[in-house]
Amino acid sequence: MAGKLMHAVQYNSYGGGPAGLKSGGGLAEFCVAKGSLTVPRPPELSAVEAAGIPSGALTAHVALTQYAGVKLDGTGPQKTILVTAASGGVGTLLFNWPNSETPM
Repeated sequence: MAGKLMHAVQYNSYGGGPAGLKSGGGLAEFCVAKGSLTVPRPPELSAVEAAGIPSGALTAHVALTQYAGVKLDGTGPQKTILVTAASGGVGTLLFNWPNSETPM
């Protein structure tokens, strides 16, 4: 989900609205989500463009940490990872995430 913030969540001035994960009601006009499960939406992305990022990011996170055993805080051993289909949403995140200087 991604869209307009209706109330309550405090973000810094970075975001263009919230984005997050919500089970059920994906075609609903409105939904309620815990603030702890949302992140600021980059202002350069529309709600439609941002809506797919949380799902892809969660899939990439699970693939790296649970299936590949990568420690994203840098404490584990270095690993070589083969990313197939790196031009898709999840593949793009997997390709860039392990080399990112910012923990995700």
